[in-house]
Amino acid sequence: MSESAAEEHLVAYIWWCGDYDCDCVQPRIDRITPHEDGYRWNRCETIWEGTYVSLASGYPEDVTYETLEDELRSACQEYGIESGRC
Repeated sequence: MSESAAEEHLVAYIWWCGDYDCDCVQPRIDRITPHEDGYRWNRCETIWEGTYVSLASGYPEDVTYETLEDELRSACQEYGIESGRC
């Protein structure tokens, strides 16, 4: 196993678009893989995406930030991500 493969890891988070007007959010899990040749950049790829919602189009009645967190926790279990990192 190469040194960079040992550093590969998964990151779980609620993505936010950064715009307070539309306030788009989506639970995601990304795989972070360091560059094999030791360059300072990492490869980041989204391997799971949950429900996408936007305040601009109105959150569905059955979706809250808590339901998105629950969705992400469930995906973390599926991908074997420890609860403290999810």
